Amino acid sequence: MQRYAELWTTTKHASPVSFVAFSGSGELLATGDDAGHVYIWSISSGKLFQSLAKCSAEAVSCCWSDDKEIFVGTAIGELHFFEHDQTQNRFERSVKLLVNNGRLHIPAIVVQGNRVACCSGNTIHCYRMDDSGLQRIFSWSMHGVRELRTVHFVDRQTIMATAIHEGECALIDVREPAYPLWRRTLRHRIGESALSTNGQYFAVTTLASSVRVYEVGATGLKLVREVQAPNRVASNFPLQICFAESQSMIISGSDRGEIRLWEVTTGNAVVLRHSGPTAENELQLLQAVAAHTTAAGDFIASACNDGARSTVKVWKRQAQGLTSAEVGGVTFICILFLALVGGFIRSGEHSGVAIGTQVSVVSDLWAHYMGRRDTLRSEREAAAVHDKRQGSVNSASPSDTRITASAAASTLQDLYAKNGLGKVNEKQREAEECR
Repeated sequence: MQRYAELWTTTKHASPVSFVAFSGSGELLATGDDAGHVYIWSISSGKLFQSLAKCSAEAVSCCWSDDKEIFVGTAIGELHFFEHDQTQNRFERSVKLLVNNGRLHIPAIVVQGNRVACCSGNTIHCYRMDDSGLQRIFSWSMHGVRELRTVHFVDRQTIMATAIHEGECALIDVREPAYPLWRRTLRHRIGESALSTNGQYFAVTTLASSVRVYEVGATGLKLVREVQAPNRVASNFPLQICFAESQSMIISGSDRGEIRLWEVTTGNAVVLRHSGPTAENELQLLQAVAAHTTAAGDFIASACNDGARSTVKVWKRQAQGLTSAEVGGVTFICILFLALVGGFIRSGEHSGVAIGTQVSVVSDLWAHYMGRRDTLRSEREAAAVHDKRQGSVNSASPSDTRITASAAASTLQDLYAKNGLGKVNEKQREAEECR
């Protein structure tokens, strides 16, 4: 599994951090805290780009529309909309909207095109962005629940919402919100949730030391994986969760200063330490996490509060080196290539066909090696999962983890025969003897 290295750290927040959010391009990061401060950071340099106008209450949620627009929700039901002013190169607040008269906090905001949705209390509010500001499209309440915790656009027309205490999840159509497409009750409470970019997977933290991944269907949710995420039950904090690395990983926070990562397909886990080791009853609440993939690589942002201070860190995935078996295989291919290059030089003046054929052999052998390597890797992963289930650990034989010399020789002979290279060389020798 890929490893991450710390890119930069900031301790500018004096209050607990509620969210970390990457911009659409991944060049900027927004962080907000319980004092109402929202800061914008440059990912590449780690320097503060701007401090947004202070909110009148805790900044509890955030969502970027792109690199030019950002929404912030507060603990008193205010939705703040900031736009980037190109002439001044800074964000200015253009809208401050009171979502509900009860002044209930806004725990989640999502954007899809020119549509914005947020939840407050047990109600979803959906707006349309235009030149005049935000225009309300509808408000829909999930009756029988106390509080909606998360909201997601599955696509432009459908919205998924979850209720924290009752563990309920509903899918509604923007065009007919009064009639949910489905409404299901899960067998656990829902802390935080994340939806994969393609809308296929739905991951939740359960408030009971586990993370569950569901497949989203036309009629409901199907559980596909559950992984353990040990937390102190007494803390009972909703821990944020997100997908990462092209939806192949899920990431969650913890109450021990740890960032936890799992592979969606295998459940294999790795832990990053945001803070130092904790004492038995010490609380280091890592409640905010986010991830983003750009051309520059895969990034994670995390925020941890230990009571004394709040720290925000940005991590970047380290390049993964080849295994020893793969290094051996690549070395073998390189040696073979050099040998054939020598053949090119010797036979080039006699036959252009031989050169083209040998190039084809190298290409075929490389494709064979890469396919064999991927097959062996998949077999090792499957075996590791099997061994883990059986409670045993088996060491792989060297013959199982590399292409042997005999196998490579056999493959080379087959490829030579397939391309008729042996016949070409034989004809060359006969021509030389005739001379």
